[in-house]
Amino acid sequence: MLRLRVAVRAGRLQVAACWPLIMELAGLYEADHRLYQRCLRELRDLSRSRILLTRPDRVELELLRERPLRRGELFYPVEGCARCFRRLATDSDVAGEKAYVESFKEVFRKQEIESRQAARETIATQDRAGWIRTWREDPTSLVLNWCQDTLNERSPVPQLDARTLPSLWHHTAYHVARVYLVGAEGVGPSRIDPNDVLDKDHFADAAYSSALVTDDRGLHRIAEQCPAPKVEVIGLGAWARRFLSG
Repeated sequence: MLRLRVAVRAGRLQVAACWPLIMELAGLYEADHRLYQRCLRELRDLSRSRILLTRPDRVELELLRERPLRRGELFYPVEGCARCFRRLATDSDVAGEKAYVESFKEVFRKQEIESRQAARETIATQDRAGWIRTWREDPTSLVLNWCQDTLNERSPVPQLDARTLPSLWHHTAYHVARVYLVGAEGVGPSRIDPNDVLDKDHFADAAYSSALVTDDRGLHRIAEQCPAPKVEVIGLGAWARRFLSG
């Protein structure tokens, strides 16, 4: 941890704080209040009190700018982020955040059966065998087609190549890969965690990063299916060995 802090202070490494991660931290609040406070402080210090724009906000900016966002465009103003970290350290605010996350995931759990059926129907209406064959042979084309719907609806330049818009591309690629795994392979909850509605945003939030560090096997499996360009998804142990050796 000390070397990590030194690397951040020296500007050799940047750690991004993002809302899905902050939301999930709230789950520690009652289970281990001291651990929650420690994790929140570490995240604040390592991110230098900067919080990444949420994925919808980044997508809107990408479509507006018609290009990837620059470093200075990726984060909320520092002053507001510092106030946010102070607010989340108070008991009343973190309890409210925890309740919100639990209700958010409960809605997702109730919708999961319908979502899985919808995924299967999506593939069935597009010639299931042909859809699966296309995904296995040319997943890029399928993701581009799904991105095109967003471009047609919301972009003044619908002929943009979605692969140049990192947040839009990563979010859509992860979604389509999950449709494939759930609808085509019939992957059950023992293989992919249906309760973690935030994984798609974790993947999209890492779109401007060199690596997404996680030991979540379900996220790894879906990310492996996503076509390039995409962020590297790496386990904590492997990343730590790389960091310490460099």
